[in-house]
Amino acid sequence: AGKAATDELTRNRMVSFCDGLVKEGRMLPHETGGTVSTLLALDDAAETIDFSEGGKTVKVTARAQFMRMLAQRPVIGPETRELAGAADGAGVDFAEKAAAEYYDAHAKDMKVSREWYLAQARSGRIKAPGK
Repeated sequence: AGKAATDELTRNRMVSFCDGLVKEGRMLPHETGGTVSTLLALDDAAETIDFSEGGKTVKVTARAQFMRMLAQRPVIGPETRELAGAADGAGVDFAEKAAAEYYDAHAKDMKVSREWYLAQARSGRIKAPGK
């Protein structure tokens, strides 16, 4: 029971670490599963790796180094997060976006409200011309 509990604790730590990176905007939600699996595959009790950083020799495990690298990733721009999908899996609705652009470009000729037009696009009852 001791090893299983330790394994579960380690897994929870890795999931929490990745969830934190998603919240910070350093990782996309769909990347967490593979990243957690990779982190768990890197044995934290294994030999350390040594490298020079800032004129100092650093000794860390492969898992610790991978976590350091992930934590140093740049924050992903909001456009990329929107395209990749939010944590709930809802990405950009390109049909609605195209319909909105079409409506905005032809607003003076439209005989209906923008809200009505976009609701129709969301429901699939209308499509932007050329689609």
